[in-house]
Amino acid sequence: MKKSQLKVGVLLSYGQMILSNLISILYTPIMLRILGQSEYGLMSLTSSVISYLGLLQCGLGSSYNYFYYKTKAKNEEDGISRLNGTFMTIYLMIAAIAFLAGMVLVFNAELVFSTGLTTEELEKAKVLMFLSVISLVISFPTSIFGAYLNANEKYIFPRTVTLISTVLGPMVRLPLLFMGYRSIGLSVVSLVFTIVQGIISAYYSIVKQHQRFKFGKIQVGLLKSMYSFSFFIFLNQIVDQINWSIDRYIISRFYGTASVAVYSIGAAINTYYVSISSTVSSVFSPRINRMISEKVDNHDLTQLMIRVGRIQFMILTLILTGFVFFGYYFIVEYYAGAGYELSYVVALLLIIPVTIPLVQNTGIEIQRAKNKHQFRSIIYIIMAFLNLGISIPLCKYFGVVGSAAGTSIGIIIANIIIMNWYYHAKLGLDMKLFWTGIAKLLPAEILPVLFGIVVWKVIGITSVARFLGFGVLYVIIFGISMWFLGMNDYEKSLLSGPIKKILKIHR
Repeated sequence: MKKSQLKVGVLLSYGQMILSNLISILYTPIMLRILGQSEYGLMSLTSSVISYLGLLQCGLGSSYNYFYYKTKAKNEEDGISRLNGTFMTIYLMIAAIAFLAGMVLVFNAELVFSTGLTTEELEKAKVLMFLSVISLVISFPTSIFGAYLNANEKYIFPRTVTLISTVLGPMVRLPLLFMGYRSIGLSVVSLVFTIVQGIISAYYSIVKQHQRFKFGKIQVGLLKSMYSFSFFIFLNQIVDQINWSIDRYIISRFYGTASVAVYSIGAAINTYYVSISSTVSSVFSPRINRMISEKVDNHDLTQLMIRVGRIQFMILTLILTGFVFFGYYFIVEYYAGAGYELSYVVALLLIIPVTIPLVQNTGIEIQRAKNKHQFRSIIYIIMAFLNLGISIPLCKYFGVVGSAAGTSIGIIIANIIIMNWYYHAKLGLDMKLFWTGIAKLLPAEILPVLFGIVVWKVIGITSVARFLGFGVLYVIIFGISMWFLGMNDYEKSLLSGPIKKILKIHR
């Protein structure tokens, strides 16, 4: 049953991710043209500022699996109820603090955005920030339900709900945009969806999956262990916020909201890209925790990392190489329009270096399950401030491209060079074996890349027909080349298995 949940969960996660990205690709150009550069940039900027309040959870969300399996290993059902009660109590306290802190930001928006915004933009920013704060506050206590379902490897229902929400969201937002409700209307819709999803998640967890909560005096020992484990995840979350959010704030200080919009389009491409990889690794988190609790050796963990990493590499390099050849036309001629040419450069600066850590991000889950994630967090926090120091002067002299370059440098040093050393030397994973397994896929990349170069440099992409025709042909050539020159029998079975089942059903 758990294997079925895992397989269907991965498929639903990828289905939701693909559908979400596809809808965003269709929806964002309409939104951009209705809102304009400045208001889109304002939405992105205010969301980025409020997202810092998410750090108040101090990494607790990522620690639930670890403590759940430690408690379950002792066969303590009452202990799991107390664990749920402890997490819920802490989340409610954090939600209250987040609300107060958020209101301070809303009422002091003039200080937060002291330069770069007009008076009208400042008033709108206050409303957008308030709505974002309420949505964030609600998400804290309701996250315990998703964590419980994930720990029990119940993937189908919550991912189905997310899939439905992905489809319904634009169907509600688009009419509001055409009716003139603009950015505030979109934020209200997001808040409503957050509330509804929270209620559904709570009902399913408590009524259908029998999640229980036992409240009482908080166990000091458990609380210390939780924060000892979560503190370094918290540091890592600070890094993520600095790396992916601070650029917008720096750009707004130097160049205003229009330039924030240009950067945000490139950053949005990177967000889609990152979500593709994290979709798989997040599903494997409970399995990794269980493997480590059962004392599985490092060789088996490395093999798991290779299996997941090869699948991620095939998918990510298809998107990366495709974006190199077709991305400029896509952004300028369809997705964002004229004035967003630099968004293509921003996207490339972000997604090229991040590819390597994304391919091996199962290692992050292994670190956490082994409670050896402290080093990564310390290195990342150091690099985050170095990134900030680099990005400010680069942004000042080179604009949005400079900001993206600063982030890119930080990724290369911390995520690629230092972390690969740590995985191999300190965590016990065989990274030579890992990269040897990944490198076997490289010959399959040659033919599609050569085709892409010919299309890009010789033929040229000058119309929608060429963009779509050559794009589809590129995917077909990539798939055929990967099938015959890259994939092993296990990877081929992942594709052929479902196809054979479908054909059987229709016979």
